[in-house]
Amino acid sequence: MIAIWFDMVRSDNRARWQPDLLTDSRVTHFWDTDKLVGTWYGENVTVQEPGHVEWDMFFLYDRGASWTEDHSGVFSSGRTIWGRKDKLARDAATLVGAPADEARGSE
Repeated sequence: MIAIWFDMVRSDNRARWQPDLLTDSRVTHFWDTDKLVGTWYGENVTVQEPGHVEWDMFFLYDRGASWTEDHSGVFSSGRTIWGRKDKLARDAATLVGAPADEARGSE
């Protein structure tokens, strides 16, 4: 499973970022100062207006997904991350094959 999420605000500042929020060894943190990835998702996946920067949203991809022009590899997505945390947990558990009772709550 590949999970991509964008969590940024206008006041984002790397010096104030807390890297201990997600400490799982499977997590890799990236800092996209120019917001290139959020802009690409906003223009190509969620199809907002040109220049839109997608943020506070998650995308889950199955390990067999491929990056194609039609963007059909998205297994699950949602916004806001906190507001849809139960969906995120449930869908992530489904992708990794965890028992259903390990996925928290409902949408």
